[in-house]
Amino acid sequence: MSRHGMLDERDLFGLPPRVRELVLFACTHMSRSYKPVVLSLIVGLADARGRVSIEALAHQFYGFYLNRELLGLPVERRPFALDPPSRSNVKEAEALLRRYPLARFAKAGHLASLGRRTVLLAPAVLASQLTGEARTLAVECCWRAVTRYYDLLEARR
Repeated sequence: MSRHGMLDERDLFGLPPRVRELVLFACTHMSRSYKPVVLSLIVGLADARGRVSIEALAHQFYGFYLNRELLGLPVERRPFALDPPSRSNVKEAEALLRRYPLARFAKAGHLASLGRRTVLLAPAVLASQLTGEARTLAVECCWRAVTRYYDLLEARR
């Protein structure tokens, strides 16, 4: 991490250029935790062709915020569409996913498809670059950004 908590080139060393671009998109200029949370989940769920089930993604996305609530941790800054997560559900989490983070990834050209059931990373070569160490490093960078986000959220309380 750089002195100001933003990701810098040292954090991203070893990532292929397109993966680096995707991680920077997700982990900088954050007003919410959604993008790095979603990217880490996509990277973990993506098959060899870069496809991810939206249903599986929605379950894990919802589970992330529900788990924070159950642990007594800050969930998200308000207003939050799933506030509180324990009174929301996976269907509402999926609607939030489609409305914000997935639409932003698609608009930026990081998703080739935002179909009814599947998200597809773009371009196709990106999925082939998310293997082994690159996949692990991308997820680590996302979780650093999420940790930084919640540290700042706590400091403002």
